[in-house]
Amino acid sequence: MNDTEVIKKFYTALNGADTSGAVALVDPEIERMEFPDSPTPKNLRGLAAMSEHITDGRKTWAEGSCAPQEFFINGDKIVVDVHVHVRQNGKTEWIDAHVFDAFMMKNGKITQFHSFVKRAEAFAWAGLKN
Repeated sequence: MNDTEVIKKFYTALNGADTSGAVALVDPEIERMEFPDSPTPKNLRGLAAMSEHITDGRKTWAEGSCAPQEFFINGDKIVVDVHVHVRQNGKTEWIDAHVFDAFMMKNGKITQFHSFVKRAEAFAWAGLKN
């Protein structure tokens, strides 16, 4: 399985609330960095923290998905344009947006997982030209 396929499988697991399936695709020393511009960005490290993060995040969803649209690759760094279409528990309105998730890969595992609101920031992180 190539790196793009690993990331697609990761989103399939996330969308299916399959925490163990998602965590199986990440390195034991995974680093997760959430949106740097958010009021309370989280930075997590390790399988236990990642597992808890995925489980807690999915618990907020009533329905929906995060669908990878395009992949931009620069060596071991991959930026993914993700279409987020989610309705949270207790809400009637849908979140319908694009975010840019950025991954670093090593030996078929995700070693870093960043999220950005702006494509230019994700591309800068990955060393891609916008």
